Amino acid sequence: MENVREIKLSHRFVGNPNLSQYDVSSAEYAFVASATNLALLMLEHPRCKEVLATVAMLFDTHKMGSQLFQGNKELTHASVNWFLTERQKKPPLILTDENIVDIGCLAYHPRLP
Repeated sequence: MENVREIKLSHRFVGNPNLSQYDVSSAEYAFVASATNLALLMLEHPRCKEVLATVAMLFDTHKMGSQLFQGNKELTHASVNWFLTERQKKPPLILTDENIVDIGCLAYHPRLP
């Protein structure tokens, strides 16, 4: 990802359920987009890919029901490469949220019913 402008970055103010878009020329946008780009680039390192594949294999081995990888390391690595390629093509939406005030909650992802 060469272009930090591709990052979708929104903000939610206290008591407001609506999302606001950061101005791409703002310092906040530059900081978060740069950190996101660095994190995504770090995931491309061979050691990070190996760790992702190991975690995927462990999850697959211990999940209930049918296994996706069936112990196949090549398939696991191919899936990790696919995932990272998709992250490059379509970076995740990043949301900074002033409604999350608990320091113990570093990230939040709501699950829909």
